[in-house]
Amino acid sequence: MALSQPQLVGLNSKMNQVFSLEEIESLCFDMGIDFDSLGGEGKGAKIRELIEFCRRRGRDEELVAKVRAERPQVAWPGASAGQAAASPAAGGGSQYNYSAHAGGGGSASVNNYIGVAPQPAQPSVGVTQNVGSVTGGTVIGVQIGTLNVNQPLQPEEKITILFLAANPKNTDRLRLDEEVRTIDERLRLAQYRDRFNLEQQWAVRTGDILDAMLRYKPDIVHFSGHGSTDGALIFEDASGAAKPVSAAALGALFKALEGVRCVVLNACWSNTHATQIAKDVDCVIGMARSVSDDAAIGFAAGFYRSLGEGKSVGKAFELGKVQIMLDGGSEQSTPRLKSRSGVNPGDVTFA
Repeated sequence: MALSQPQLVGLNSKMNQVFSLEEIESLCFDMGIDFDSLGGEGKGAKIRELIEFCRRRGRDEELVAKVRAERPQVAWPGASAGQAAASPAAGGGSQYNYSAHAGGGGSASVNNYIGVAPQPAQPSVGVTQNVGSVTGGTVIGVQIGTLNVNQPLQPEEKITILFLAANPKNTDRLRLDEEVRTIDERLRLAQYRDRFNLEQQWAVRTGDILDAMLRYKPDIVHFSGHGSTDGALIFEDASGAAKPVSAAALGALFKALEGVRCVVLNACWSNTHATQIAKDVDCVIGMARSVSDDAAIGFAAGFYRSLGEGKSVGKAFELGKVQIMLDGGSEQSTPRLKSRSGVNPGDVTFA
């Protein structure tokens, strides 16, 4: 049976987590697939294209079987709840089983083991009774009335994007509402739109930053607002007036927190912050100079539309700059992408 779209998305996510690019190449070789013919660059793109290649040719279950054999400890999408029961008993014993359909869409199995009874792969309800010796061997246990219920796949955890906006009352008005609306619209158009959850925090005061990070536990943090030429980002104080936050302070915040994989600083002169934060976060985007509202919104549109299609951060960054040009702008050199040491932005994906 072909995998469903949520299962394919889950397969993509798991493979990105547990396989290296070299292992993906070896996997292709074992399956008789030309690795070099798969489109894209980097691990994320190759995995996505491999899954799509197998899906189009009806080989998606073969791919799942292969990765499960390579990483049996991983809970792969599409695994059958009764799969382990179909395997020989551990310790070389023999297994005799009877299966029938059970109410509620599950299956009822009575398994008699001569040897050591294997542990069920899925949670089960049953009674094991020791009955002594029989001719020709020892019955270690008879497992009676085991109920293996085919549990539905757990939904993939969503990628949380936290949009932080600050436009203090004594600063120029920015079109922040248009920016977040554009991000939301582009994600809704994307193939993997259900993979993303956009959270918003407005008029962010310095005291709100840590609270928002702890509350939402974001994978991606997007700040939209003002930056200053001396390398500070402008948040708000308790009265709504401008309150600068240094690169060192934000860098310390992201160093102390875990789980954030990408930061977008869509604010003027934010490249200093990006450099600092990238010491501890995989990918960080900042602005090298002043940036107009049109360019900031255009970049965000192209960037998030591309992430929603499964593109890597590196590719989405390039397409965000392309969108600035498509909109008639000339500020495509303003966004700058930084990455943590040892991280290739072309390998970082979210769908």
